[in-house]
Amino acid sequence: MDINNLPLDTGIKVLQWCKKNNLTPKKIGELLELLDKRPIPPTKRKRADHPKSVAPQKRDYKKLRTEKGKNQEEVAAEVPINIQTLSNIENGKARPRPGTLAKLDKYYGVE
Repeated sequence: MDINNLPLDTGIKVLQWCKKNNLTPKKIGELLELLDKRPIPPTKRKRADHPKSVAPQKRDYKKLRTEKGKNQEEVAAEVPINIQTLSNIENGKARPRPGTLAKLDKYYGVE
């Protein structure tokens, strides 16, 4: 760990903490060496591999909405559902809860 590469405000906070805790430059160097020897934690799985990644939708909610002649704001207000959630569902970016899908199915009159 190179303390010189820390952002200025972080470096100042580190130095203030060291001064408050009476750490000598030698002790700081020893701590930095210990930090450098720590094992690197495994990286997180990519979103696509995540068990909660987006599942394909059974219905094309965007098509149902346009067939009904509604915009997202109208549907979101009438269901009720958050407009961003509705957009994410329509674009396949969300894995909605079963209750949310049930609300949409009931609104569009599908089983």
